[in-house]
Amino acid sequence: MNKIPESDWKLLRKLKEEKLALACEKAFVRFVRIIDARGNQSHKAYLKLYRAVDDESSRGI
Repeated sequence: MNKIPESDWKLLRKLKEEKLALACEKAFVRFVRIIDARGNQSHKAYLKLYRAVDDESSRGI
């Protein structure tokens, strides 16, 4: 069985943290757009936001 060098694991951990932060930032941008565009349709925007959060959580973020 092949072993993965510790230096590679460290790189993978760093990449994971960076990609997770990027994915979260993209989700926040999406959420802010929904909130900012709500106008006087708060309930409709809430439902859209709820679906967006659900979509993001199903992606494993």
